[in-house]
Amino acid sequence: MNIKINCAGNKSITVENLISYEWSRDSSAACDGLRLCFESETPLAEAVSLEMKKEGELLFFGYVDLQSRSDNREFIYARSSACLLVDNEAPQLTYNSPCVNSLFALNAAPLGFVNRLKNSYTAESYTVSRGTSCYGAINNFVRMFSNKSVLVNPQGELYIPDGKVAYTVNPESILSEKRSIKRGSAVSRIDYKTDGDYVHHRESRALTRLGIKRTRHLNAAPLSELQRSRYLSRRLEEAAKAYYSAEITVEGVETAELYSPVILDGYDGYYITSLVTAFSAGGETTKITLFKKLDLEEADYVA
Repeated sequence: MNIKINCAGNKSITVENLISYEWSRDSSAACDGLRLCFESETPLAEAVSLEMKKEGELLFFGYVDLQSRSDNREFIYARSSACLLVDNEAPQLTYNSPCVNSLFALNAAPLGFVNRLKNSYTAESYTVSRGTSCYGAINNFVRMFSNKSVLVNPQGELYIPDGKVAYTVNPESILSEKRSIKRGSAVSRIDYKTDGDYVHHRESRALTRLGIKRTRHLNAAPLSELQRSRYLSRRLEEAAKAYYSAEITVEGVETAELYSPVILDGYDGYYITSLVTAFSAGGETTKITLFKKLDLEEADYVA
């Protein structure tokens, strides 16, 4: 890996004597993270941003949140450039007939990002509540049309991965493998109200058949019809996301795309939800977390 740190005063250094690093990506987090530790005889100036490349390919660009020094060792933690969207609050607005492009223009373009999102739109209203981040304003809208979250690549482009390119796991590179069934977080039914009592219900018939009997109550009155339907689905999906999961640790650095389906015997229907690449004295490894997609068989009824 080639890691370059940009410091205050237009100074930059290339990291040498690298001790360790950890690069993490997760479909449930807007920002990638990078932790690194290296030896340096000279104290590092105030670090502002850094980039990491492998064989000329830019894998990470982000801004430094924390740096410290102890016994000639420098430690740095940085988040990817998506932190600008996460750390800035979106204007509190109700949009009439909004589209992705209009939300991007107001919340992301002024921060220097590039739009690679499909321009979905709705004839309904869309409300951005107080305290919502610029990322949340865009992502919450996009997720009404997609079951995936918005990602931001190292070039500062907002996009939704298409999941068409599968990731093939080399069985010979596998260092460890673990599968899990997590019933404890799955929710079989959401009872919600649009006004009055909680007489509206969104149920997962698939989870009910599996013996899950867990409900949640939700006040959906502030949401438009489109927002409400997608939000209910997302709550069920997220609660059941880890129902069938797996962790596979492989040798080396893997740069697979999040949401990619996996090709490996016994893993039909699984897709990548996070990757953590780490380097230490033992070499480089990547832990890949997989979830299996479930057809929740959602149904609405009033009772």
